[in-house]
Amino acid sequence: MHPGVRGPPPARAEQPPRARPVGSIPPPHHCLDAVRTLLDRHDVSDPTAGKAASDFTDAPVQATYDRLLKQGTGSVDDALKAGLTFETDDIAALTKTRSGLDAPDVEQVYATWAEGLRARPCSSRTT
Repeated sequence: MHPGVRGPPPARAEQPPRARPVGSIPPPHHCLDAVRTLLDRHDVSDPTAGKAASDFTDAPVQATYDRLLKQGTGSVDDALKAGLTFETDDIAALTKTRSGLDAPDVEQVYATWAEGLRARPCSSRTT
């Protein structure tokens, strides 16, 4: 015991799990690159070919994109909420779809994509 200190040292407060540094999270374009590689490998046409980043061939996907974009333009909190909605919905869709996969390479890309989404800054917030 140190002089002038009575009793045992205070217990350390339990530390929350540390989030991965943003720099260690694969950027979204890496996921898109991986998906495009799978499309090519499995001889599936790329629905994003020749389209702008904000244009989607699937009407419900386009509607979701437009809704979240509009929802997120009001403030930083609105943007974070829209990002959280996107990430949560994407994780749910990836999880649901993974159960029916039979190609190991596709399974791995989906797993990595879902892990990356869970590690993103919006996913760690509870706004």
